[in-house]
Amino acid sequence: DGLTNHEMVGDACLLDDGSLHIQPQSTYRRLRLWVDLSFGAQETPESTVFRYRLLRLLASLEESGRAEISLFSTWSAYDPWVRHQVAQFLPRDRPIVSLSRASRSTLQTADLCITYRLHACAAALTSGAPVLAVEYEDKCGDFLEYLNLQQYLIAPNAEGAAKLETWLTGSAADRWATELPRIHEAVRHGKECTEAAFGRFREKLESVTAARKT
Repeated sequence: DGLTNHEMVGDACLLDDGSLHIQPQSTYRRLRLWVDLSFGAQETPESTVFRYRLLRLLASLEESGRAEISLFSTWSAYDPWVRHQVAQFLPRDRPIVSLSRASRSTLQTADLCITYRLHACAAALTSGAPVLAVEYEDKCGDFLEYLNLQQYLIAPNAEGAAKLETWLTGSAADRWATELPRIHEAVRHGKECTEAAFGRFREKLESVTAARKT
């Protein structure tokens, strides 16, 4: 029908064996995902299981033609064990872009970014891309709560994995497009509040400095 980046697919669910079952029903646009693989080393049994479920879901989505996945990292290198785990699910020859080299326009091509890290979360949002942040550390949670976007936090446990599946299956690309106006407004408001707070801090600092000189 001339549509670009679309596949004839339908409702999907992740099965226990990691495969994605799809019941053909309608045409959905393929989801363009940028995924940050900087998992970190503070692991718990629950977060390890969550990471495997995330990788299995990504592989199943791509295999079925539901998603186009690009990888990036906030680190310059990965630990060997991270590389090994990723290679079990995603092709080994896939390029991995360093966040420091990912331009604003690059991140803008994403329908969605998934990350464990604050720097990647901030870079994606300020580039105009929506984010699902895995609540691996408090920093991402604090940042999204400051922006009133805490509904995009994903806990690294079984409940979080189910929430992640909901966000990534079905007509996910179109659903995220409808989320964008609210996200952009929240980021704009957060930026204004931050600039105002820094302005007040700067005025206070200048006042204290001037008082000390006299």
